[in-house]
Amino acid sequence: MKTILIPTDFSVPEQNAAYYALHLAKVLEANLTLCHAFTVPSEVTVPQLGWPLYEYATMKESTIKQLALFADKLKTRFRNDPDTKSAPLPVISCESEVGTVSDMIHKLVRDPAENMIVSNHLINHVQVPILLIPAETKFGSIKRIAFATDFNNKDIAVIRALTSFAARYDADLVITNVKDEWVNEEEHRQKEHLFLDKLIVEINYPKFYMRHITEIDIDEGLQLLSSEYKIDLVVMVHKKMAMLDRLLVGSHTRALAKHIKIPLLVIPENLHPDF
Repeated sequence: MKTILIPTDFSVPEQNAAYYALHLAKVLEANLTLCHAFTVPSEVTVPQLGWPLYEYATMKESTIKQLALFADKLKTRFRNDPDTKSAPLPVISCESEVGTVSDMIHKLVRDPAENMIVSNHLINHVQVPILLIPAETKFGSIKRIAFATDFNNKDIAVIRALTSFAARYDADLVITNVKDEWVNEEEHRQKEHLFLDKLIVEINYPKFYMRHITEIDIDEGLQLLSSEYKIDLVVMVHKKMAMLDRLLVGSHTRALAKHIKIPLLVIPENLHPDF
């Protein structure tokens, strides 16, 4: 992982997410980029002429200054933290772009496998791993990581990539499956056995385990991971029409941080991050 991007609106939840990302960057030996997307003020736009260049330059300079102050606050907090005051400080850069957050990320990301976004909210239309940090989450040592699977063989390559991440923390990697009540029991069992057989052959990591959560709502299943299994980070692959889509539609999108009390890493389908 080379760069962790932190899109920010300077709110308290986003500041908390940024500090979490700073700890993560230390362990992953990654750089940090604080970034802010700003929009064109309608009152200064003349349809025939477009947006005056001096307005653009002024707003960009202003947001870069805000980001620099934000970076200084992160550095001070990092150096005053007893757990990190003697650790090397990750490189922090600042970027400001006009447009949407998605547009900005597309401009900044060259290789999705070598980048991660850390944010307090879901960002649509980006093909980069996104780590969602609930508003009140404080960074702590990551001792147990859960990967939620539907036993798709494509997940094995993602699990292989995750072993590098887990190894940096010497963390347990718990392979979990949340099974809906309507699933055919026999078909589900056969699919599970085939998946586990392949997993055991292809994954060389001494601290991975399998856990089942059955006959339970997916939201409740994620909460169970946090409370009963003491999971510090949940990882899911974003597959179309799959379990994560059911989690992130409708009211779930607006209330994601309220439903999930532990960090959630969302990895785009067919992407194998380089941790």
